[in-house]
Amino acid sequence: MNLRTITLLSAAAVLCGCAPMTTVQHTCEQQNAGFVAMAECINRAASEDPRIRGNALRREYVAYANFLAEQVKQGTMSEATARYQLAEKFSALSGKYEESAQRSANAFQRAAAARSSNRPIQTDCYKVGNNVSCTTTR
Repeated sequence: MNLRTITLLSAAAVLCGCAPMTTVQHTCEQQNAGFVAMAECINRAASEDPRIRGNALRREYVAYANFLAEQVKQGTMSEATARYQLAEKFSALSGKYEESAQRSANAFQRAAAARSSNRPIQTDCYKVGNNVSCTTTR
């Protein structure tokens, strides 16, 4: 496995929850030596996979791969530069994904805390002989 493959796969793996994109990236990389063909492969696979079509960050990655492929086709960018910039995009999108996941987790925790604090408090008391025993539940 060469450095460009390792770089792209490592960047892809960082995008948590993006297993389909990682698989697509790896498959297209293995099947296509040229960047343009690889980008076309990614685009085809993405258009067929609802997990990719339904995720804004994945769609952004695919669109950027297509943009870079056009630059390579026009001769305004080398394949090496396009591969590097695609890896950089993965890195940037990874940060966005992690921030989004953290915001979602925080919102869930706040909602769970609010639900538990809004529950009514119930106290049940029982008389046993001359003593009273109480339990309080939320």
